[in-house]
Amino acid sequence: MLSRALDRMDDVVYCPRCDTVSVADSDGCAQCPKCLYAFCAECSDSWHPGSACLNLEEVRECLRGGVTVEAVIGAGRLGQLEGLVSAAVYRML
Repeated sequence: MLSRALDRMDDVVYCPRCDTVSVADSDGCAQCPKCLYAFCAECSDSWHPGSACLNLEEVRECLRGGVTVEAVIGAGRLGQLEGLVSAAVYRML
């Protein structure tokens, strides 16, 4: 019952690392109270203020086409891509 109530709340998200209930602020940033991971409520990537969310599938398609990672996302956002990939790998564990 509690789980259904939480799922209906717009500002409640689940931590992509440990699946703990977290609350997103008005900027879309959430911080897990258990593992303290700060993440984007939209894409579950590490918090990236001022940068659009990366779509892992779009990045993958570009890379299959022979485009470099730097060209796809910009050299300054490599850390964000690493966070996205590590979060995806973490969820698979």
